[in-house]
Amino acid sequence: MNEKENESDDTGIDSGRRRFLKYAGTGAITGAAALGEASARGDGKTLPPGSGVDEGLSVANVGIDNGTYRIELGETETGTRDWFVGEKRTLYHEFFALQDGTGSVVPSYNPKTVVDSFPSGGDPGTTYSATIRYAVGSTTLEVVRKVTLAPDQTKFTVTYEVTNVGSASVGDLRLYQYCDYDVAYSMTDQARYHSSAEMPYVRDTGDGLDLYTGFTGESAPDHHHVSVYYNPLQRPAFAYDAVLNGSLNDATAAPDSGGDDAVVAAQWSLGSLAPGDTTSYTLTFGAAETRSALADLIGNGTATQGVELGDPTVDRFQIRPLDQLPLEFSVSISGVSDDVTLEFRNSSSYADLLHDSKTVSPDAETVTNRLDIAGPDHDKIRGDIIDPEGAGRLPTDGPLSVTVTAYDSSGSELDTFDLTLNNLEGPNYVEYPDFSRQTGIPLGGRDRFYLDGDDYYHNHQSLLVREWALRAAANGGDTSRASDLPLPEDPEIAANRAWRFVKMSLSPDGEPDEFTRDINLARWIDKKFLGPDRSYLPLSVYSYQNGHICIEHTYLFSSFTRTLGLPTREMTAALAAPGGAYGYDSYTSWYQESAAQVFYEGRWNFYDLYIFGEGARDPSRYLDGYTGYKLWETNYRVQETTMPDGTTRWGHDFGIDYEGDPGRPPSGTSTVRCAGPDSSSPTTRRSRWTPPTPTAEASTPPSRTDPEPR
Repeated sequence: MNEKENESDDTGIDSGRRRFLKYAGTGAITGAAALGEASARGDGKTLPPGSGVDEGLSVANVGIDNGTYRIELGETETGTRDWFVGEKRTLYHEFFALQDGTGSVVPSYNPKTVVDSFPSGGDPGTTYSATIRYAVGSTTLEVVRKVTLAPDQTKFTVTYEVTNVGSASVGDLRLYQYCDYDVAYSMTDQARYHSSAEMPYVRDTGDGLDLYTGFTGESAPDHHHVSVYYNPLQRPAFAYDAVLNGSLNDATAAPDSGGDDAVVAAQWSLGSLAPGDTTSYTLTFGAAETRSALADLIGNGTATQGVELGDPTVDRFQIRPLDQLPLEFSVSISGVSDDVTLEFRNSSSYADLLHDSKTVSPDAETVTNRLDIAGPDHDKIRGDIIDPEGAGRLPTDGPLSVTVTAYDSSGSELDTFDLTLNNLEGPNYVEYPDFSRQTGIPLGGRDRFYLDGDDYYHNHQSLLVREWALRAAANGGDTSRASDLPLPEDPEIAANRAWRFVKMSLSPDGEPDEFTRDINLARWIDKKFLGPDRSYLPLSVYSYQNGHICIEHTYLFSSFTRTLGLPTREMTAALAAPGGAYGYDSYTSWYQESAAQVFYEGRWNFYDLYIFGEGARDPSRYLDGYTGYKLWETNYRVQETTMPDGTTRWGHDFGIDYEGDPGRPPSGTSTVRCAGPDSSSPTTRRSRWTPPTPTAEASTPPSRTDPEPR
């Protein structure tokens, strides 16, 4: 016999109550200090006052391992990190308590005497016991705590054999069991009560462990408790105080949605106990991958009744503002003969579910819904994602999730699930669109020029450029602040909508006139001066009042597409008509046009916003409107230019080149030559085209020798 009496010092407080443990977050530490309930170590949260785990008390634990489930059980309490399924930890702290009717609750970690301790280790299928004595009410109770781990299942039993070894009767003996389950990481757990299985349990929601862990008694508890571990806004603030005060809440869920540090407890009445009498009660503890599996393993009554839902799946390279995400949930219903109602909730204000509820039959295998992501009008989308100074993603602290509560036909809750969105192809948080993840980035661009351009022409870090690029790709010609169109998944559709938006917005078009940058145009569009349904030519900027020139069209288009992650390069198109005015059997008139190419589907796709009334087209379509002309060339050439302020800019040189005889445009109908701005690009000789001096026989000289860029 190994009797260990707790000692007191001159303060009158026993040594256990002078030792304060366990981790509390900042709030828990503050709350503990303010309430005088417990103090804390620096690693997290507090334990109940007087708990002896890890604080020098001689608390013997028996360790048992069946190859799948590894447990340790202390003679008076268990903690602070125990009960493993494989390598998945499930427990932080466990204790029991006794009460005589409405008298004081005596926790197991404050014994009068430890009579017999557990051995240090044991084998599955064998029962091990420890004996402890407690002063309860006006008598002394001896508790034999017996533990047996199943040889081949993730469950074990604990039997409390209680003998009244004192001289007074106990009129209403009550047994409490408390478990602070921490499944891997405590702040992603949920506590629930399964009424049909008579089972309090905790499930993990954020670590991907798919574990449910809980306990049951021989019968339904008289009272049960589910709560978060610490809540400074309620009393008691700490979950363990609900046991110490005998005030279990009989709640069914905590937290209502999302994850937190969750705790469960239960209380059973064992009846009266006269001196010399003995009573016993057995609890079963276990862990499983689903709620129904846990209920089947350890539950009572109609334990198999229930619903299981799997995490919803989508298949996107990215989740972006204005996306509409079809969700598919796997579902399994057991022990229910009527239809089940599923109520859907999403705590994110920037994402709405299409259906608030759906009714499914008992044999259903899947259920679908849709999650619609808000657009630029939502403050969180605008501030965290579109604004380049924002967080860059939503949610910022974890994945997107959906909460689903299942009800039977009578309206009784079957279960609540916090499910994590599973994006098969990409991340499951919302971020700004980047189509280059789909299209790839073609070789040949100088220092990401195909995506970044030059910051004089492409201000992709401007909030308004980012906003209106997104709106253009989603809406095409609609400038309204609310969008009914989802952002397209297809990069071609996104490019075509951006083309349409720019073509309709830069009105009237005309030349010659001045060039305006994307950042100014985006500001005019945002102020509704300019847009698909209105024209704008500010006198302070436009010297000719002729219209928006072709280069302005191209640069706004390439700014929007590049901002969206669509690789883009500017182009020059030149067309000429024969006539011989210059001699050399040359061309009397010619036409110069700016255009762009956008890369998707493994190729460059040609866009002209000034002439063509359609989206991506073959350059030969110029000849539809210029009968008698020949397409001289379309080229891509980035030119380094020194600006008046001395800075260097990289922009497309919209001049016309030649090869061979400068007076002879190529005789073919289409010659496309692309020269990149780096050393790996073709090195074809190029120069500005200047017509030769007219001969004396020339009847009418041209109006200008170098046409104005349009």
